[in-house]
Amino acid sequence: TERELTELRSIRQSSLSLLNENIKTLKEKLEENGCNFYCAKTSKDACEYVVNLARFKGVKRIVKAKSMTTEEIELNRWLIAEGFEVIETDLGEWLVQLAGQRPSHLTAPAIHLSRYEISKLIEEKLGVKLPADPKEVTKFVRSFLREKFLTADMGITGGNIVVAETGSLVLVTNEGNGRLVTALPRIHVAIVGLEKLVRTWEDAVKILDVLPKSATGQKMATYITILNSGSETPSPNDGLAKREFHLILLDNGRLNALQDEIMSEALKCIRCSACFNVCPTYRVLGGHVFGYIYSGPMGIPWTYISHGLENAAGFASLCISCGLCRETCPIGIDTPTMVSEIKRRYGERNGYRWVDRRLAGYEDLVKLASSVSNVSNFLLDTNIMKWILEKFIGIDRRVSLPKFSKKTLRELVDVTFTPRTEGERKVAYFADSMAYYINTDVGLAAVNVLRKNGFEVAMPPQKGSGMPSFLYGLLESTKKVAEYNVKNVYEYVSKGYDVVSTEPTAIYCFRFVYPKLLGTKEAQKVAERSYELFGYLLRMLENNALDLSFKRYKGVKAIYHLPCHSRHLSKDKPVLKFLEMLEIETEFIDYGCCGMGGTWGMKKGYEGYEISKAIAEPLVSAISESDVNFVVTECSLCKIQIERFTGKKVIHPVLLLDKAYKGLPVP
Repeated sequence: TERELTELRSIRQSSLSLLNENIKTLKEKLEENGCNFYCAKTSKDACEYVVNLARFKGVKRIVKAKSMTTEEIELNRWLIAEGFEVIETDLGEWLVQLAGQRPSHLTAPAIHLSRYEISKLIEEKLGVKLPADPKEVTKFVRSFLREKFLTADMGITGGNIVVAETGSLVLVTNEGNGRLVTALPRIHVAIVGLEKLVRTWEDAVKILDVLPKSATGQKMATYITILNSGSETPSPNDGLAKREFHLILLDNGRLNALQDEIMSEALKCIRCSACFNVCPTYRVLGGHVFGYIYSGPMGIPWTYISHGLENAAGFASLCISCGLCRETCPIGIDTPTMVSEIKRRYGERNGYRWVDRRLAGYEDLVKLASSVSNVSNFLLDTNIMKWILEKFIGIDRRVSLPKFSKKTLRELVDVTFTPRTEGERKVAYFADSMAYYINTDVGLAAVNVLRKNGFEVAMPPQKGSGMPSFLYGLLESTKKVAEYNVKNVYEYVSKGYDVVSTEPTAIYCFRFVYPKLLGTKEAQKVAERSYELFGYLLRMLENNALDLSFKRYKGVKAIYHLPCHSRHLSKDKPVLKFLEMLEIETEFIDYGCCGMGGTWGMKKGYEGYEISKAIAEPLVSAISESDVNFVVTECSLCKIQIERFTGKKVIHPVLLLDKAYKGLPVP
């Protein structure tokens, strides 16, 4: 529930704020339990501790449970270089070790390998021919590893949680290998990031309640192992011997991150990998491209923390700021802002790419083109102009750009609508660039629908939302846009106006981006009063305040595509509700992001158009195969993406509602 997630966020925050106190308590409890404790400042410190311990204790064979923290410090490389035999025992980790690769996913390390590739790999490396059957592979690996477990001298694990008040290590697994790694060898070493430390068992239980649900969809993991000290283990000389337990608490950049106002959010991560499942570029490219050692959306800030800016920036540009990671995260971590900040820091140090600079400044180009719309619309269809845009702006020549309106929305509104006497219901309409310069019919329809429902509609002075500059890390530019828009919109909000937009990305910026960039009470107040149009109309419907005298379109079929940024603004899918009220037979196809990513999907080449097209493929296939009359979506850039790859007509829902109020056929 939302209450439980709110509690979890509070726990993660308080655990980090009490870190020094928790480390002191943990050290005391571990020593009281007869365990060994070491706080490693760097990855080198942690690796040297394990190597020296293994050498001193005469260790020959080491078995490991799955641990991204040991991947982070490249422990296997250190141990193998010193002559130790190291065997990964998680099935996925064992496979990628056998292949000489690194994990491509936080919880499913070998997700990039097919069953046929796995069968072939085992035959090539071990000379064992197996059918491409997961059950047979699992049966073989279980048998293969049994002897390794029984003869290992040291077991190494990570840890999902460390509980300070009792000195307990908590491991969450599904395969059972973690139990064998911790129970059979005479020495157990656990290497855990200091962000995993919580104060009490009450805190730990709340994390355990959420972690498996977000990670694998389970109510509870198959194995939850709790270790308080080194238990007894079979002795080579018969009888039982006390096992050694060493807990290494790893810093490796985490304490620096804790002092970083933006990057400290990454330390709240519980490593559930929910963001991996929704990230559009990760799902297409996989962790070996979208990653360094840590991969996926959260891998970008974690690479920054543990391996530096250059390595993080190496794949940060693949993030398209769709925000799905933020929306699905049980902690609500603002990964898009962290990624944008990494892009900014890299750009300030090494310079921004020219194509990113040009596309971030899209509104200047749009404004210029709009001022000579007849000429622009003619030239945009010519091959020479497509070549110029690709060569000097970076827009792929295969992109079909939309036509500009002959007049801006403000000019049209001033001509079309007479001023209305000020009343109780007041709305400030924020058009954003597309409705202001291009899809002006959407803006006019929005004003008409609001006025039909008794609203006084004002249009404050405004610039585009600034999302492209946020996307490319030009945060100073975004901040200037935010200051301008908040200043002008706040004048209306302070007089009792609500802010409404037909562009979900604009309201996403007002609610989530602007308050964080500006940190002012004005930005926060504007955020609290900002609504996507159909979410706003749904509130009116629920309060019995909506005019329902509109035409129905029985027999009309449509597909609805839910834009990424709309997901943050309402859980109710308000557009679907209105399509149902209009009696349009609607199929909701949920393939996540369409891949456009604003101007990102317009960029020339692989990082841009090609990846954007690959992301769109499942959605495009489903729409292309359907027999619907048109597609409905409230995002103007999703409209461009869907139309260019499917050839189907895409309509903003406010155009349907406007026509319905006028008793006209669908547009």
